[in-house]
Amino acid sequence: MTDPCTAAAAAAAAAAVEAELKLLDPEVRRSPERVGELLHPEFVEIGASGRVWDRDAIIALLAGERDAGAPPAPSPG
Repeated sequence: MTDPCTAAAAAAAAAAVEAELKLLDPEVRRSPERVGELLHPEFVEIGASGRVWDRDAIIALLAGERDAGAPPAPSPG
């Protein structure tokens, strides 16, 4: 017999991993709507430097990312 708590924890862990993997997709990362669906409303990240990023800052940062293989954007002016 499976322990319901263990099964629920395993399902929650699987959902978290699935969401993290989606955040690796460049198309998802550039979509504020899709990133917003994946991040908890109270999301906070603390970088290695100690800088604190809130949900809105991460969504804006990811929306501005470019593909590593994409040609550089033309410079203004």
